[in-house]
Amino acid sequence: MKETKEGKPLLDMTDRRILSFLQKDASSSVGTVAEAVGISASPCWRRIQRMKERGVIGPLTYRLDPRALNLRLTVFVAIRTGVHNAEWLKKFEEAVRDIPEIVAVHR
Repeated sequence: MKETKEGKPLLDMTDRRILSFLQKDASSSVGTVAEAVGISASPCWRRIQRMKERGVIGPLTYRLDPRALNLRLTVFVAIRTGVHNAEWLKKFEEAVRDIPEIVAVHR
């Protein structure tokens, strides 16, 4: 996989079709993905592995249905700080990283 000057991976149209398909159903078999994008399974598998190695594709996760789990409440919390440096951000990240109820943090 080629890279830009900044070291980011260049993706061709086949890579983009693979990513688009996987975003809809990440549990699909390589054969299913390959058929959907019009290539054979082996090259599809190699492309997926290469994108995983480059960090384009992260770990497989599952989106849970909060209603099925009887989790009917979502809370957004805003935090204000007078400090805006990397050290404060690192400490904040460490403080909230292991709290399972926090599903996302945005800055």
